[in-house]
Amino acid sequence: MATPALVIDTSPLIALYLGEPTAPWVAAKLAQAERHVMSTINLTECLIILRLRRPRQADALAQRLLASSIDFVPTDRAQAELAAAARDAYPLNLGDCFAYAIGHWSFRASGYSSACGLNCATSCCCTVPGTGS
Repeated sequence: MATPALVIDTSPLIALYLGEPTAPWVAAKLAQAERHVMSTINLTECLIILRLRRPRQADALAQRLLASSIDFVPTDRAQAELAAAARDAYPLNLGDCFAYAIGHWSFRASGYSSACGLNCATSCCCTVPGTGS
């Protein structure tokens, strides 16, 4: 069954774009979603990591990311407040907090889920299995 939309955190995209061992899992999850959504905070994090880990390929990888079907969602005050509250409740980094905020607040009624398949409204697992990130 297709997922209406998928909230994407940084870790799955980095795994996919850099050909890490979990890339096939990420590709399968992305293929199951009708729409892909990512916070502009997570986009920034992706661009930074691509530059750090693949400096010679960073521009091409960034263009691929920016031209993808992902809808990049700008953050607002309500998302920032929810992201901060998520940090108090869970051991999340800044990017994870905003992936959680988008899944929980902005798209809760629309059936969005995280990249791991869990509902971000109740759990934030927007990471690749086995990476701990």
